[in-house]
Amino acid sequence: GMATIYFFSEPFITGWLKPAEKIQNELINSFKIVALGLIPSILISVYRGALEGKGEFRVANIAKMVSGCSLFLFPLLVYPLSSSVFAVAVALVTSRIFSFYFYYLLSSNYLPSIYRVGGVKKLKNIINYSFYAAIAGFISSGFIFLDRFFVAGYLSTSELSVYILSQDIMSRYLLLPWSLAIVLVPIMAKPDKSREQAYAVTNWYKKVSLLNLFYLLGLLLVSFIITTVFATEVIDKSVSIVVFILAIGIMAAAYSQLPLVSLFAKGKVKLLMFVFLFESVLYVITAPYIFQSYGVIGASFVWSGRLTLEAVFLRILLRKTAMNPALGQANDVP
Repeated sequence: GMATIYFFSEPFITGWLKPAEKIQNELINSFKIVALGLIPSILISVYRGALEGKGEFRVANIAKMVSGCSLFLFPLLVYPLSSSVFAVAVALVTSRIFSFYFYYLLSSNYLPSIYRVGGVKKLKNIINYSFYAAIAGFISSGFIFLDRFFVAGYLSTSELSVYILSQDIMSRYLLLPWSLAIVLVPIMAKPDKSREQAYAVTNWYKKVSLLNLFYLLGLLLVSFIITTVFATEVIDKSVSIVVFILAIGIMAAAYSQLPLVSLFAKGKVKLLMFVFLFESVLYVITAPYIFQSYGVIGASFVWSGRLTLEAVFLRILLRKTAMNPALGQANDVP
């Protein structure tokens, strides 16, 4: 992954993003520097997973807060010294290295049990699971983060800024349903269909339904204030439409968190991979035409439509695997 980003930075920037020539070299070097931060970012996920797997959610949350703050704080500290994109890229990579070391310190008490794999067979299962989970995770996160680079070829600068900013702000809300789902992993990972498991699912959906209602009302209020009181040439009244459409996608993603985490916990990683592969094929076939024809509104519809479709698929898979544990057994990675 790191090598791909590093070596394809130049053709991607010059052939697709096509910025002004005076900043092309700076952007290319910035992308290459950011590629170096990929490995510590992945290792951070390993340590976070280890802490959550051990039930150390308090420690994991402290580490996540420090990691998240550093991601914004480091570039902020660098900006007064240099406003170049390259300096910001270096600051971002430095924040990932710092966060990795912080995670390492917090996880040091758990390292012996992490590296005590327990035999070749168990190691093989871990590698198989990680392989399919990595593909599923890459495609899933790619829809969130790589989508904006794809959309950049079709939208103006002002439209793209509204599209990305709205996504980034509203996506923070997903930390709440994600956290609710993560703490249920020990229950969802049980092979049997227990009352405890059924209660956890029902209780979670009730909570997230109420949260989504308050979230939508608040979002509509904020959107109305921004687009009527603070409207400018860049942020015009069409922003409220974009925000509303993206909000639908965020709510669909919120409902996807429990099925997604549950299917990962049950080892259904191949099923998940096929779902995301289907979505990616559908995206590649339909998205370019919609982007070109309908601009930022079309991009918002594609993003939210994909998340809604994903929520439906994952919910169906969860119900079927819960009622019939044998479903997809050949696709399981124990």
